[in-house]
Amino acid sequence: MSKIVGEKSIGLSDAISKVKEPSASYASRVDKVEEEFDIKKVKEDLKTLDTYEEKIYLLKRRKIDYLQEVKNANEKDSFVRALDLELVFQKENSGNSNEDKLEKVIGKKISCAVSPTELAKIIHELRFMENESGELIFDGATTAFARMICNSFCRADGKLFLENSIRKYLTDLNGRK
Repeated sequence: MSKIVGEKSIGLSDAISKVKEPSASYASRVDKVEEEFDIKKVKEDLKTLDTYEEKIYLLKRRKIDYLQEVKNANEKDSFVRALDLELVFQKENSGNSNEDKLEKVIGKKISCAVSPTELAKIIHELRFMENESGELIFDGATTAFARMICNSFCRADGKLFLENSIRKYLTDLNGRK
């Protein structure tokens, strides 16, 4: 009986020692996972990328990989939260906001030395110009033209035109065609 117990205890201790000592391949996988999902490593990788789109893609890809590959991973893990913070930082500091894109496309606003009413009259006349075949050159809603004026023009002193006022002037002029 003691012989059987001794053999079982030896077998049990062998099993326990195998559990305590992971294989070399397991250890290398853990090191790889820890390196891949280290926020410092991700930030280093971000520095090598040139475009905003590449950076956002990398951050999203790392988050998805982490959630899929790490056992019991969830959105509240510190790595995921760090990635989310980095995503917010990249979006806020990328210079890729809609206003920045618009500013790059149209440049600075055009200074206008006439009153808002006079500017609305000029744009109104442009709206209803016709080509040689009698078709309107410009097509669009009054609101679209009012926004275009406010996005493109400012007063001589740099103050912006109010979209509501410009839209009202254009609407009044439409009634007088």
